[in-house]
Amino acid sequence: MIKRIIAYLIEMIVVSFPFYLFMLFCWRRLTTMTPGDLLTTALWIQFLPFLIYFFISETYFEKTIGKKIMNLKVVAGHNRFASILKRTICRLIPLDLITFIFFKDRLLHDYLSTTKVIYK
Repeated sequence: MIKRIIAYLIEMIVVSFPFYLFMLFCWRRLTTMTPGDLLTTALWIQFLPFLIYFFISETYFEKTIGKKIMNLKVVAGHNRFASILKRTICRLIPLDLITFIFFKDRLLHDYLSTTKVIYK
């Protein structure tokens, strides 16, 4: 599980870095937004690339950059597209990341999407 945690931390750097660059370039505009608009904008800018990144990487390459570095790969059932789509959407479930406490080496999004992360 430690490899998956490290891989996830790498993903957060990869996905979040462009978000923070965007914030630097748009700082003046962001500081004049209402709190509600700022929250909505931040959620779309952060979560949409996050979901797209995981979906494309795991569907077409069976791994993300973090998983590649940690020698991990996502294995899906017969309909890979549907399994990875479900896996990606399930990542939005609050507290998904701490479910390894209950499921040993799997997370809730692994169970719900019938996918598995294996060590290569």
